[in-house]
Amino acid sequence: MLRAIVARGALARGDADPMPVRRIIAVDRTQPAELFLDGRIEYVRGDYEQPRFLARVMGMITDSIFHLSALGAGLRAGTQIEDLDTALLYSLDTTRTLLDACRFQTAPPKLVFASTVQASIDRASLPQSTDGVCAAMCELLLVECARRGLVDARCLRLPCLVGNRSCAQGVELEALLADIAAGRAPPEAGQALTAVGIGLPDEAAAALLEAHELPRAPPGEARITEMPGRFVRIGDLAQP
Repeated sequence: MLRAIVARGALARGDADPMPVRRIIAVDRTQPAELFLDGRIEYVRGDYEQPRFLARVMGMITDSIFHLSALGAGLRAGTQIEDLDTALLYSLDTTRTLLDACRFQTAPPKLVFASTVQASIDRASLPQSTDGVCAAMCELLLVECARRGLVDARCLRLPCLVGNRSCAQGVELEALLADIAAGRAPPEAGQALTAVGIGLPDEAAAALLEAHELPRAPPGEARITEMPGRFVRIGDLAQP
């Protein structure tokens, strides 16, 4: 995501005028050993569900927010009921804290929420996974905050992202790819199609930027769009 923002160089503000990206604050609980370095990026590590932490980091003039922390909330927590509090902490609690920080902004910021296709709700079905339930609750909260004029919200439902460990199927696929590459799985396994629609992290980053640049939704509404996944041969993913 950081590479995509830096490469783009400018983003549309709430008034639709493009503005150069001058400062990027990357907030996470942990940081990898190798960081993507750019003079505009400032890395901050902390538990961002803590009260006022994000408010201090964001200050009063933050134009755009890319909210990625809910991805894989259920996976990190597991599927047992005793882990529900952890899943809610990574998704709903963090989103509420972020929205509280948005109250201090001089103008409603654009907020792009990385959701999941598992969050889809219709009359015939409800989300069937912890990830889906948590993401759906976050989407509804963002819709309400957009209605109240707190943020300009855009929710993008992503497919299973290969290599991002954002869904249980992705973890299983990653393990199978490792077995194929190491010769522990037969070559025939590579001929099968992925069981779910998938996407790549760089594709997701591009889609999140596209969601950010969409025109403002009608007053009181939040945009909810879906990035289509695709079914591919597992063997193709195993190629270097």
